Amino acid sequence: MSIPSYWEKHINQKIETIRNLQQSIGNDCISFAMITDIHWAYNSQHSGALLTKIMKACNIPYYFNGGDTTSGFAYCSKDSIFEEIENYRKAFAEIEDRCLFVMGNHDATYADRLDPNARGNMNLSKSELASCCFDFLKKFPNRTFGDDAYYFVDDATKKMRYIVLNTHDIPSDEKTQENLAVYNSFRLFCIREPQLNWLAHVALNVPTPDWSVVICSHENANAVSPKHITHNNPLLKGIINAFQQRTAFSMKTQFEDEPFCNAEIDVDYTNKGGNFIAWLGGHDHQDLITTIDDIVCVTTMNDAVRQDGDHRIRIIGTDEEHSFDVFLVDKTKRKVHIVRVGYGEDRAFTY
Repeated sequence: MSIPSYWEKHINQKIETIRNLQQSIGNDCISFAMITDIHWAYNSQHSGALLTKIMKACNIPYYFNGGDTTSGFAYCSKDSIFEEIENYRKAFAEIEDRCLFVMGNHDATYADRLDPNARGNMNLSKSELASCCFDFLKKFPNRTFGDDAYYFVDDATKKMRYIVLNTHDIPSDEKTQENLAVYNSFRLFCIREPQLNWLAHVALNVPTPDWSVVICSHENANAVSPKHITHNNPLLKGIINAFQQRTAFSMKTQFEDEPFCNAEIDVDYTNKGGNFIAWLGGHDHQDLITTIDDIVCVTTMNDAVRQDGDHRIRIIGTDEEHSFDVFLVDKTKRKVHIVRVGYGEDRAFTY
């Protein structure tokens, strides 16, 4: 896909900025990108070409798609979900081998009848979701899966691990008599015990303590609504903090109304652990950087043109119709530069 002429100046300037930062940081610079909340039907649909040009020009090995690739229409067919994912994949096909796909709360959700009880209450099955969103990743090397929707990728040269988590970790495809989901992936924000143990004992078991780690899930601890933070957020934060402080952590959670979220963790990173850079997310359609319990949480604005809150309306046909980030990590100074492409501002943080 070609890049519209009205993007050329902006993209060339951003490529120059990224290259200058890479050069100033030096050989240890870690570069990756983050695009999220694409919501394909609300998207100007040029970000595939834009991101492809930047990643190839700046030798960026991976990008996170932070979830909500699909539109999120209140009523839509199952086939329309497959179609949106297929069209996204076509637009980003040249960098498909660099994609780290994250499960969003909209990505498995549909409702194929005009029934208030059905609105957003139908899920793709786990196998259907894997088939359209995650199976294509398995043809590329260097990915270690815990389950279809959570996995990690290593860049051994840079001693860098990229971890993808699934914050809509429903236990089964069980349905009601009305064919609605018993466990609704749109409304359930959860990480269950198997995924937590995989994170603690497999994904964060890095080869040596000088390795660095970044985690991406659709919602992180920044989520504006407390209801949209995973039920086991205390366990997640405890695991991450133990990893970066190289200490032990144990905790148990119990939920009377949702016992499938009950979990118990016991992990010890003494003489292990590593450098934790940040926990990335999307979901809230805004930019946020906060430190929560000593964990840097970075949220990236939506790529779709639809707006929420106080953001200025984006005008289609301008270089503000899209919005995504390129991260450049300076491991020596423990500083991260975030270059914004499109609408929004450049950012930075230390870790």
